[in-house]
Amino acid sequence: MKRFFSTTALFLWAFTSVLPTSTPASAQGRAPRQAPILTPYPNTIRNEGRAPYRAEFISYDVRAEADAGMLKGSKYHRPLPLKSTDGTLFETTVEIPGLWLDRDVYIRDTGRTGRYLLSVNGRRVGYNTDSYGTNDYHITPYLTEGTNTVSIQTLAPSSAGGDMERFEAAPSRRTIDNLFIFSQPRLRIHDYTISGHHDDEYKDAVIDLAVVVVNDHNMPESVRVGFDVFDPAGNLKEYAFKEAVIPGRGCDTVRFYNKLTGTQRFQYSAENPALYRIVLSLRHGGRNTEYIPLRLGFGLTAWDGRQVTRGGTPIEVRSVEADFPVQRGAVERLRAFKRQGYNTIAVTRPQQKWFYDTAAAEGLYVIDRAAVECDPRDGDRGPDGTVANDPSYLDRFLDRQTAMYHRGRNYPNIIGWSIASESGNGYNLYKSYQLLRQLDPTRPVIYIGANGEWNSDSIMNHE
Repeated sequence: MKRFFSTTALFLWAFTSVLPTSTPASAQGRAPRQAPILTPYPNTIRNEGRAPYRAEFISYDVRAEADAGMLKGSKYHRPLPLKSTDGTLFETTVEIPGLWLDRDVYIRDTGRTGRYLLSVNGRRVGYNTDSYGTNDYHITPYLTEGTNTVSIQTLAPSSAGGDMERFEAAPSRRTIDNLFIFSQPRLRIHDYTISGHHDDEYKDAVIDLAVVVVNDHNMPESVRVGFDVFDPAGNLKEYAFKEAVIPGRGCDTVRFYNKLTGTQRFQYSAENPALYRIVLSLRHGGRNTEYIPLRLGFGLTAWDGRQVTRGGTPIEVRSVEADFPVQRGAVERLRAFKRQGYNTIAVTRPQQKWFYDTAAAEGLYVIDRAAVECDPRDGDRGPDGTVANDPSYLDRFLDRQTAMYHRGRNYPNIIGWSIASESGNGYNLYKSYQLLRQLDPTRPVIYIGANGEWNSDSIMNHE
């Protein structure tokens, strides 16, 4: 089965991020206005300031750094640790060279930061109510050349989305160390969708790739979009490129559909976690300006209403629920689960990128879960009952499902989606199920709190 997606949807979704909200302060010749952090929005308002949904990736300007996955010393990628004296207001300063102000600059929250207000130079940038979500914030309009101040004010559950989450409270802390600041060229790769599948005889394979390129310049620009493919043994198997003209203040999607030979022994599965290395590249003005490394496992995940298959082979799903809050010791835990006979991790909440990458390399499938754990209120669906049946929360439910899907859709080892932890049931979870079935008809959608209702798919041999 081949996975399809809407190119038009990619156009519209990517285009919303093209235009900056204001002119950078340095271009105006004055520092940004200093203002106090504002009062949080009510619970019914969604996250504010976040860049549009996209896959989570790292952009490099040097090929050797992209090949090595080397961030330390990278010119356009820096960690952003914040410190606090009272445990609620965290601050740091960062030096921004003038060269960065001609690029698109982002702060990335890699997840597990909690609920917070984000400000840069005293100006409010974003408001986050998803404690575990990954967010990118476009901050170019708020920066000046030289020293800039970044602040996060953490918020109590009662003031910022507590009804959506019953997760245990985070321990007291004095630092936040899971943010970083990075920049991309104004003519850049904004997103990509990739899959790899074999032909009917399982001899040769096809790479189906779509790369969304955004042009933040006023005039049309010519680019060359390309990719290299290396097999698990490190051999170059394919390279290709296409020329395109990206409209000014616009975007376009460059499509590839390339055939590879001799891939049958490298079909990805839990028993054979063979991952190909791919590097996307963008060339503009006679030089390569951007590289994005990623991993691809051949073989599509499919669900026929009863059974999950990978590359046409049925999977006997043996899952265990787990959470991986820290990277230290994660490989040992994953390998221990495999020794116990499990082949699938059903995560209890969204994880950080390193987890999905590590699980894929270790040959463990993943059932990903959105950050939704409401008070089930013992099944009460009345006006004061579970928020899972309160339509005023619908946008926030769908927001978290959509973010999960776009972030995880390219991982070869994600074999299913889970819409929530046990949170009662009702209108919002019905709509969440329908949304994910529409976004991805190839993977099952599971809800452990459905209790026999229709908004959870069944999987044969799922323990």
